[in-house]
Amino acid sequence: MISLADKLVACGASFNARSMLALNASAGSTSSNELINSAFESSDGYFYLSGRMDKDAPYASNNGGLFAKINPSGEVIWKRKIEASTTTDLVLAGGAEHSTGSLIAAGTYGTSTNSVLVKYSSTGTLAWQKTITDSSFVHAPVIVGDAVYVSGTTAATKARLVKFDPNGSITWQRLISASGSTFNGKVAANASADVFVPVEDSSAGAGGLLKYNSSGVLQWQKKYTSSVGLTGVAVASDGSLFVGGKITVSAVNRPLIMKLDSTGSLQWAKYIDVSVGETVQYLMLNADGNIVVGTQKNNVFVIAADGSTIILGRGWSPVSGTLSLFCKALTDSVMLFCGTSNAWATGNDGVFCTPDLSGAGLGTYDGLLTYSEVSGTLATASVTEATGTLTDAAGTATVSTGTFTESASTATFTLLEKTA
Repeated sequence: MISLADKLVACGASFNARSMLALNASAGSTSSNELINSAFESSDGYFYLSGRMDKDAPYASNNGGLFAKINPSGEVIWKRKIEASTTTDLVLAGGAEHSTGSLIAAGTYGTSTNSVLVKYSSTGTLAWQKTITDSSFVHAPVIVGDAVYVSGTTAATKARLVKFDPNGSITWQRLISASGSTFNGKVAANASADVFVPVEDSSAGAGGLLKYNSSGVLQWQKKYTSSVGLTGVAVASDGSLFVGGKITVSAVNRPLIMKLDSTGSLQWAKYIDVSVGETVQYLMLNADGNIVVGTQKNNVFVIAADGSTIILGRGWSPVSGTLSLFCKALTDSVMLFCGTSNAWATGNDGVFCTPDLSGAGLGTYDGLLTYSEVSGTLATASVTEATGTLTDAAGTATVSTGTFTESASTATFTLLEKTA
């Protein structure tokens, strides 16, 4: 078998040079159910992947959590799996790096109303594991200093925000609710460890944004209507906020991007006018201060910081089968995509990609996945801002030492090459 490093050389680019490469776990099983759910680049240039794998790959009926480390050349350094029981699924939503170099990852298990939090060293040694009740952690942690923020949804469809210390103990927690279901998006924090929580209030057809200080005290909340839902937020260096989500226009969901000042006051709102319904799945700022959004339709758009124009649009599509591929991170050197695909027609396989945004990587990979330009135009969104009316209360989730089985993962990774 050609090694990852050999295939990278054959592609004529290094991993950190945005080569257009993909990884899939346990390809070839008709019952496989792998997923690369999230990825991030650490301070020393390594990549950490979180997701799901067959517990006894490739034929188990239940799934375990996957956490893997990949070096800048694309070689797998270590892979760990976390299993709940023989009858319970577990999936890791994502991880983040602490200033000490350790890694903390969060996810869900069982009926998706209980969560897991794990801490690893950079060498793959498990430091501790925790179980958290009634908290479906569906987003990667956000770490600022010693503050570890994790967000999710309760069994009663209320949004939950929890602050942990580096030892996995709860510092404080908040419960955010409305008369209907309240779903929270990916949170963000500023340098002072203030945290911003975007939500969707299904009963009001409105998006909300709440700001908490590092002690868990609500500073303000805003409500944005109409037919708006918010899924992510990014904090700019000047304290202004960029928020992503969806707005319904002509009965179709459109990706929504808003700029707010540091107090949450709306500065402008735009949506991407595309031919199919889409929602912003992930939003962040790149090194130039421009806005990068990934959608659930496997597309990514880079938008000028002033909201004036779309700088570029890129998208993945399978040659056959289905693909769920999300933009999960952007550093100065690389855009990371990750998700799942059954383009192999052999079950669901995890996918991890590092596209070349310049366009040099456009084309087809191993005859399975195609990377191409995507067009769209920006239009002014009709959004009304008001004082938020969501209920903020103390949370009641509990944390205890986890009893999950943790071991080296047997999942295999195969590198896809550009073939056309």
